[in-house]
Amino acid sequence: MKQDLLLPLDRDTTAFNGLIAALRSIPKNASPTAPEYRSALEAVDSAYKLASAIPLAVAESALDTLNLLNQVAEFGLATALSDLAVATAMADAALSGASWNVRINLKEIKDQSFITDCTRRLTELDQARQNLRAEIERKLLAR
Repeated sequence: MKQDLLLPLDRDTTAFNGLIAALRSIPKNASPTAPEYRSALEAVDSAYKLASAIPLAVAESALDTLNLLNQVAEFGLATALSDLAVATAMADAALSGASWNVRINLKEIKDQSFITDCTRRLTELDQARQNLRAEIERKLLAR
């Protein structure tokens, strides 16, 4: 799981660099109807999609972490409950932060189907995050 959360850091950096390169490839003096201009805009859209897919995967990994923490909250050592609370807060923050990254990128994407799919998944992730966070906290307080 640790690797699942670290590997996207490199991928995110690569995606960001690709996005910057795509933005710089837009011809400054070309007509918006010119093929090279339209091609550059398509490259930018693709780069924003990749820059959205990576943090979406991070958000999904963070939800997996919250699911594991929920199991630990029930059966873990009582002496480690504060550690569990901190881990829960960190996984919650990772999911929330990654979701914001996706939302910000979606504003730049033209593909409505992609936007709809990502927005639906973000809504599902956020609801699951809230439910798990509440359940974990309930379990911690009951112990």
